[in-house]
Amino acid sequence: MEKACRICQNKKDNRKHVFREKYFGTNDEFDYIECSVCGTLHIKETSKELGKYYRGTYCPHSNQLTARESMVTKLSKWLAEKGELTSDICHTILNPFISVDLGLEAFFRLSPSPFPAMRILDVGCGNGTYVKRLRISGFGNAFGIDPFLPEYLLQDADHAFQRSEISQMDDNQHYDIIIFNHSFEHLALPQNALHHAKRLLADNGQIIMRIPLAGSQAWSIFGKEWVQLDAPRHLFLHSIKGINLIANRAGLKIRKIRYDSSGFQFWGSRLYCQGKSLISGAQHRSIIRFMMQLPARQFDELRALYYNRRGLGDQVCLYLAAQ
Repeated sequence: MEKACRICQNKKDNRKHVFREKYFGTNDEFDYIECSVCGTLHIKETSKELGKYYRGTYCPHSNQLTARESMVTKLSKWLAEKGELTSDICHTILNPFISVDLGLEAFFRLSPSPFPAMRILDVGCGNGTYVKRLRISGFGNAFGIDPFLPEYLLQDADHAFQRSEISQMDDNQHYDIIIFNHSFEHLALPQNALHHAKRLLADNGQIIMRIPLAGSQAWSIFGKEWVQLDAPRHLFLHSIKGINLIANRAGLKIRKIRYDSSGFQFWGSRLYCQGKSLISGAQHRSIIRFMMQLPARQFDELRALYYNRRGLGDQVCLYLAAQ
């Protein structure tokens, strides 16, 4: 019997793929299904040992924001306030040197513009960096939830964090903005998550969802070496069509789509093609190596900009609201 797509339930002509764990370089194999109808890629069976693939270096734990973090926050807000062209040019120049917080930039691009009194929920907040950056930007009602929340965040003086699934959140709590900042692809029950997000949305509330995208040009070029496959942690590689389906079932609609991929889709995938892990690539960085690679990295950013402008980038920011 063919495995049905978990998004649209199609069973016909779905393709099976075998992907390896590449981030740490364990090369453990995992079966994935590619739907012939909605284009979604998803893991066939979730690993019973999934936790071991989330070691500390995958999601760094730091309990304070540095001066550099504050600079990143201010830069992200400044870029969001500029036009698309200015922002794209700045990203192309800066990305090889400093990681701009694209999630924060997506937040500041909301229309109407966010205001400090808004209640904000970051679902799958990880080490809490996104929430902390929002709070130092003046958004004192920003909160984060994660079922694997680090212990030190439970001691946070502002009580901004909770060890919880979105399905466990109180009906009496409503949020103006709910954020899935590269967490949605890690959820085993994405349809269920959207139903609960809709339940928790305040009137005129919005959802920001940033995800890697199945069917992208990088997937076509690199195939099983595409860096954003990230087996087995990415349980789903969603498509726009697939998100539309589950959003509609949850009483939501996509209001806006913005492609925000970076050169990472190229240089990260090249590392995998060379048989290297992302960890090993990071360990062998040096000033000399960085300067030698700089022209290629900047070309990657220009290429990413070209792909984004044509709807071919490998990650996307979706803005959703109630129907």
